[in-house]
Amino acid sequence: DEDGDEELVGKQQRVYGQEQSDAAKAAVCQAEAEGLTLQPSDDNATGYRCVYIDRNEALAKPFLAVVWRGKRVHLGYFATAEEAALAYARTPEAQAEVANPKPAPLTARDALAQAAAEGLKLSPNKSTSGYKGVRLVNARYKAYGWRAGKQAYLGGFVTAEEAALAVARVGARNEPPAASHRAKKLSSR
Repeated sequence: DEDGDEELVGKQQRVYGQEQSDAAKAAVCQAEAEGLTLQPSDDNATGYRCVYIDRNEALAKPFLAVVWRGKRVHLGYFATAEEAALAYARTPEAQAEVANPKPAPLTARDALAQAAAEGLKLSPNKSTSGYKGVRLVNARYKAYGWRAGKQAYLGGFVTAEEAALAVARVGARNEPPAASHRAKKLSSR
């Protein structure tokens, strides 16, 4: 769990002390020299994207850097989170994320306004999220819609309204277009 990871990170930092601090500073300086960005993350205790901690306290290099290439690929174990973040920052995937950052998440109000602007209706229901096709999982709103007759995961969102907007967009694409007035007339003959 997150609290256990944060406690473990703190313990390891106390054990390795100055040596670890110097290595972390060196990794940050190296990233700057290479023009790379160590990507921060609020989602894990290490503080960096795609950097995780191995819970085995005996490891001299407890920080693991990974990248997703159709499957999880280990980039190696490192003594500091910054060194692991540097390894990740060197990957083409990380450089693409920096070059093409995701837009800031929509607030609930912005998502509702965007739905109205696109002529979409968010479908309320009595679930914990309040919207059809949206589930609240670990403080994130997961959106699910139908594609080619199968349920598909549409992504995780900060607000229920933003997730519901994603569901409404997929629903709008999957619905057949409304028949024109002329087509209705011809079919009634």
